[in-house]
Amino acid sequence: MSEPSTLLGIYLNDHLAGATGGLALFRRATSSAQGASKAELAELTQQVTQDRQSLLALIDRAERQAQKLEELRLHAAARALTGPDRAPTGGHTTTGS
Repeated sequence: MSEPSTLLGIYLNDHLAGATGGLALFRRATSSAQGASKAELAELTQQVTQDRQSLLALIDRAERQAQKLEELRLHAAARALTGPDRAPTGGHTTTGS
């Protein structure tokens, strides 16, 4: 079973691809339209542009959250290996004087 963060990443990237492709089509349609249709297409182009920018921000935030989660996992694994009262030593031992 896939992790929720992986599924979210797939969803966001698929949505971004659709928004990017749609934006290109809306821009092309707007440039060839005339009259009221041109104004409506320009408005839709603006909305898709904003949607795409929001997706990019969400993807960035999700990636940062995933990185933080991975850091916590690594820290927990290090604590499990070394015990709760000892910090990892990187294989070096210390001796008292």
